[in-house]
Amino acid sequence: MPNFLHYQHHLRLLRLSRCNIGGDFPNWLLENNSILGEVYLDGNAFAGSLQLPFLPNLKALDISNNKIQGQLPPDIGSIFPNLVISTMSNNMLEGLLPSSFADMKNLECLDLSYNKLNGELAIGLAREGSKLYLLRLSNNKLKGEIFPVSGNINNFQYLYLDGNNFSGPIPQKLSTAPLQTLDLSYNNLSGNIPAWLGNISSLTSLALSKNHLKGHIPPDYCRLEGLEVLDLSENSLVGVIPACFSAIRELKRVYLSINKLQGEFNMFSNSDLKVLDLRYNNFSGSIPKWLGSLGITTLLLKGNHLQGSIPTELCRASELRIMDLSHNNLSGPIPHCVGNIMQQESIIEEYPYSTSFGYQGFQIFGGDTVIDVESSIKSSSPIMFLDSYAWVGAEFMTKHNTYSYEGSIVDYMSGIDLSCNQLSGELPKELSNLTQIRALNLSYNHITGTIPSEFSNLQNIESLDLLYNNMIGRIPAQLLELTTQAVFSVAHNNLTGSTPQRAAQFATFNESSYEGNPFLCGLPLRISCMETKEIPISPLGPDCCEDDTGFLDIESFYISFLVAYENVVLVMVVVLSVNPYWRNIWFYYVESFMYSCYYFFASKIGSIPKWLGSSLEITTLLLKGNHLQGTIPTELCHASKLRIMDISHNNLSGPIPHCIGNIMQLTGAREAYPYGQRFYFLGFHTWGRDAVVHVEDSMTRSTIDFQVNYAWVGEDFTTKHNTNSYEGRVADSMAGIDLSNNQLSGEIPRELCSLTAMRALNLSSNRIFGTIQSEFSNLQKMEILI
Repeated sequence: MPNFLHYQHHLRLLRLSRCNIGGDFPNWLLENNSILGEVYLDGNAFAGSLQLPFLPNLKALDISNNKIQGQLPPDIGSIFPNLVISTMSNNMLEGLLPSSFADMKNLECLDLSYNKLNGELAIGLAREGSKLYLLRLSNNKLKGEIFPVSGNINNFQYLYLDGNNFSGPIPQKLSTAPLQTLDLSYNNLSGNIPAWLGNISSLTSLALSKNHLKGHIPPDYCRLEGLEVLDLSENSLVGVIPACFSAIRELKRVYLSINKLQGEFNMFSNSDLKVLDLRYNNFSGSIPKWLGSLGITTLLLKGNHLQGSIPTELCRASELRIMDLSHNNLSGPIPHCVGNIMQQESIIEEYPYSTSFGYQGFQIFGGDTVIDVESSIKSSSPIMFLDSYAWVGAEFMTKHNTYSYEGSIVDYMSGIDLSCNQLSGELPKELSNLTQIRALNLSYNHITGTIPSEFSNLQNIESLDLLYNNMIGRIPAQLLELTTQAVFSVAHNNLTGSTPQRAAQFATFNESSYEGNPFLCGLPLRISCMETKEIPISPLGPDCCEDDTGFLDIESFYISFLVAYENVVLVMVVVLSVNPYWRNIWFYYVESFMYSCYYFFASKIGSIPKWLGSSLEITTLLLKGNHLQGTIPTELCHASKLRIMDISHNNLSGPIPHCIGNIMQLTGAREAYPYGQRFYFLGFHTWGRDAVVHVEDSMTRSTIDFQVNYAWVGEDFTTKHNTNSYEGRVADSMAGIDLSNNQLSGEIPRELCSLTAMRALNLSSNRIFGTIQSEFSNLQKMEILI
C-alpha cells in the first residue's frame, strides 16, 4: 500500500483495482477518510478480516477478488446506511449472512457470491418496498427454505441463489417479482417443477438444474415468449417436451440433459438455437434436418436412442463448434460434407445472459455497470460484475475425460464425438479440412478403409480416437507433423506395418494406443518388426509335365479308410446284438450323453425365464458365469422373497428394471428348512432345528443338547471382492444383488434405494451411465457398493 495514503483524510473516491496489492485489508484507510463515497479495492491480494468504520456517504463498495477472511460485521447495515451497490464476491468470508443488509434502504445490487457464508437467507432482503433488485449469493453454504415470508416478493429482477444447500419447494411468492433471471441450480430443491413460473412474462433466463425436481415440463412455459436460456438439466423430469415450445422464438440455449424425457424434439425448429443439450435422455427417432438451418454452435445429443444416418443438412450449420452424437444407434457413413462445411470457426458471442444492469444513477458501457456519484468533484467509477450467472457452456469428452467448458472458454473449444454408434464406410478425407478441431472421437464403430494421410492438416488436434473399428493399412507417417496431440489411439483395428517413429508427441504414447492390431509392429508394442513374419504365399501348382506320383496314392487311402470304418461299425453291431450286458451299457452312456448335452445348452444359452418370478417363492437365484442373454425380465420383480440374486458374468443387456427396487424388498424372512424340521418321537422334544433328548431316572433329570446340521444349506455370494459362503440361518440375514460383468445400460434406477435391507450391490463392468443417486444414502445396511 503506498505510504502517501497514510496522510490522506479527505478522499471521496478510492480506486486501487487490480493492482495485486497484498497485506491486511486497509481498514485504517477507510477510517481516515470518513467522507468516502466510492471504494474500489477489487482484484488485489488483501487478507485479514474486516473492521469497517462508519461511512455515511459510501454508495459504492467493491472488495471482490481478494483473500479477505472472517465474518461480515453483523451491523453492516448501520455502518454503510446509504450503500447503493456492493460486491464482495470471490473472497473467503464466512459466518452468517447479516440480516442488517435489509436496513440499507437504498441498496440496489448486492453480490456476495463465491464465499463460505452459511445459515439461512435474511428475510428482510425480500421485504416489501425494498429497492434491491439484483441479489447474487451463488456458491456459498446457505441452507433452509428460500424466503419463507408471508407476503409477496416484488423487488427482484436478477436472483442468483445457485450452488447452495437450499431445500424444499420453489416458493410461489416469487411469481409476483418482475424477474428477468432466476438461477436456483445446484441446490436440493424438491417437489414438482412449478408451472406458475410460466406466469412471469419478464423471464429471459431460467436455471433450475441439479435439483430433485420431478414431473413433466409444464406447457405454461410456452407463454415465456422472451425466454432465451432454459436449464432444467439433472432432475427427474419425465414425458415429452410440450409441442407449444415452437412459439418461443427467442430461445437460444436449452439444457435438458440427464432426465427421463422421451419422444422427439422438433418443437425447437422455430427457435434461434445456439446450444442444444439433450444428453442422457430417452429421445428417439432420427436427427432432425432442420438443425442445419440454425446458427447452432453446440449440439449435444449423447446417450439417447437416435437412429438412422447423420443428415447431410447438418453440414449447413457452419457455426457449429461442438457436436456430440455418441452413444446412439446411428448408422451409415459419415457425410463427406461435414469436413467441407463445418469449419469450426471460433466466433465470440455476445451472451444474452451477460446482462447490463441499468438503474437510476448508473450508466452502462458494454457489459460493465458504471455508477455515477455526484459530489463536489464529479466522477464515474466502474463496478464489474462477473457475468456467469447461469451456467453456460458444454460438457464434452476429450482425452478420455469429460470436461466442462464454461463461459467464454466454450468459444475456443471445437470437437466432434461420433463414438459408440453403428457408423460404417471409410473415413472422409474432407475431415482434414477441420483445421481448428481439437478433439475427434470415432471409436467403437464399424469404420473401414485406411487412415487418410491428410489428417496431418489437423494442426490443433489434441485428441484423435479411432479405436475399435475395422480400419486397415498403415498408420501414415505424416501424422508425426501433429505436435499438439495428447491422446492418440488406433487400438483394436486391423492395421499393418510399423508404428510411427517415436518422435515429438508420438514418443509419449504407450502400448495401449496401438494394441489389438495383430499385424502391427514396432515400439511401444512388444512385437519387433524384424521378427514379424510375412504371410506365406502358396506356391504355384506343379507343371503338367512333372511327375505327380507320391509316397501314397490318395485314392487308395480313401478306399482303405472306408473299408476299415465299415468293419469297425459291423463288429460293434454284432457284439451289441450278441451280448445284452454290453448293449445296455452302450445305450446307458448314449442316453447320458444326450441328457448332458441337453442340460448344458439349456442352461448356457437363452434368456432368464419369466416363470422364476411368478411360479416360485424363490429366495436365492445364482446364475453367475453362463451365457444368458436378453434383458432382465420384469416378472422377476414378483419374487418378493428373493434375498440373494447373482446373475453376473453373462451377456444380459438393456436397462435395470425399475420395479426391482419397488417390489423385491429383500426382507430377509426366516425360513423353516425342510431338512431341519422337528422330530416327534418318544422321549424327545425339539425346539427350532436342534434336537433335545430327555433322560429320566430316579435321581436326575438332565438335558443333553445335540446340534443338528443335517445338510449344507446356504449360498456362495461375492461381496467385498471375495466369495463368501452363507450357511444355515446366516443366509437368511444376507441380502445382495450382483449384476456385474454384463452389457446392462441406462441409468441406475432410483427405486434401488428402497432396498434398505440390502448389504451388497455390484453393478460394475456394465455400460450404465447417468449420475449416482443421492437416495443411496437410504441403504443404511450397505457393506459393499461397486
